[in-house]
Amino acid sequence: MLLNIDKPTDYTGNAKNQYIGEAKFMRALFYFDMVRTFGAVPW
Repeated sequence: MLLNIDKPTDYTGNAKNQYIGEAKFMRALFYFDMVRTFGAVPW
Protein backbone atom coordinates (compact mmCIF):
# COMPACT_ATOMS: atom_id res chain seq x y z
CA MET A 1 0.00 0.00 0.00
CA LEU A 2 1.36 3.38 -0.92
CA LEU A 3 0.22 4.98 2.33
CA ASN A 4 3.17 3.45 4.18
CA ILE A 5 5.87 4.17 1.59
CA ASP A 6 7.46 6.88 3.75
CA LYS A 7 7.81 4.77 6.93
CA PRO A 8 11.13 3.11 6.03
CA THR A 9 13.84 5.72 5.70
CA ASP A 10 16.74 3.57 4.54
CA TYR A 11 15.94 3.28 0.83
CA THR A 12 19.03 2.97 -1.35
CA GLY A 13 19.36 5.22 -4.38
CA ASN A 14 16.16 5.38 -6.39
CA ALA A 15 14.53 2.36 -4.72
CA LYS A 16 11.61 4.34 -3.29
CA ASN A 17 10.65 5.70 -6.71
CA GLN A 18 10.98 2.23 -8.21
CA TYR A 19 8.68 0.73 -5.56
CA ILE A 20 6.11 3.47 -6.12
CA GLY A 21 6.18 2.87 -9.87
CA GLU A 22 5.85 -0.88 -9.46
CA ALA A 23 2.92 -0.51 -7.05
CA LYS A 24 1.08 1.86 -9.40
CA PHE A 25 1.67 -0.49 -12.33
CA MET A 26 0.32 -3.48 -10.41
CA ARG A 27 -2.73 -1.49 -9.27
CA ALA A 28 -3.48 -0.47 -12.86
CA LEU A 29 -2.98 -4.03 -14.12
CA PHE A 30 -5.34 -5.49 -11.50
CA TYR A 31 -7.96 -2.85 -12.28
CA PHE A 32 -7.63 -3.57 -16.01
CA ASP A 33 -8.11 -7.29 -15.38
CA MET A 34 -11.18 -6.65 -13.22
CA VAL A 35 -12.73 -4.46 -15.90
CA ARG A 36 -12.07 -7.12 -18.55
CA THR A 37 -13.57 -9.84 -16.35
CA PHE A 38 -16.52 -8.10 -14.69
CA GLY A 39 -17.25 -5.08 -16.89
CA ALA A 40 -17.74 -1.74 -15.21
CA VAL A 41 -16.28 -1.81 -11.68
CA PRO A 42 -16.31 1.05 -9.17
CA TRP A 43 -13.24 3.24 -9.11
